Amino acid sequence: MNYYILIASSADDKSGNIIEGNEVASKRLDKCIWPLYNKTQNRKRIMSGDICFIYVSGTGKNHQHIIGEVAVKSNNEIRNFVDDYYHPSTPSNVLHLTNCKKYKDPICFKSILTDLSICPSNMQRWGCALQGGCRKISEDDYKKILKVT
Repeated sequence: MNYYILIASSADDKSGNIIEGNEVASKRLDKCIWPLYNKTQNRKRIMSGDICFIYVSGTGKNHQHIIGEVAVKSNNEIRNFVDDYYHPSTPSNVLHLTNCKKYKDPICFKSILTDLSICPSNMQRWGCALQGGCRKISEDDYKKILKVT
């Protein structure tokens, strides 16, 4: 079993309206799916049984917070799936999720980052720890984050 952080950022809908990352993540959790695009890190490494935290980047409600946790049911390469609400391009993979949990009290990521092995040496640039759409974390980091929930 491996552990990851899936990152939701704000995006445009098909009408050009900006949708905040928290809404993007919440809708995906409600549907128990998570699209992964061509440049998403680790998109082909995530497997059934892996556990992922959900992080909201950017600005707006719950930004810079971990808002939930999921288990991966399957990771499928896909050609015909369109994430109508949030992205104009077709994902290369789609995670089908199970045990989708939204936290009642989201976790402020920056407040726990210094306890994690993914913490950058330059805390002024701490956001680089979560670039790429999906960050793999160690089991030890997973347990540290889980303790805060």
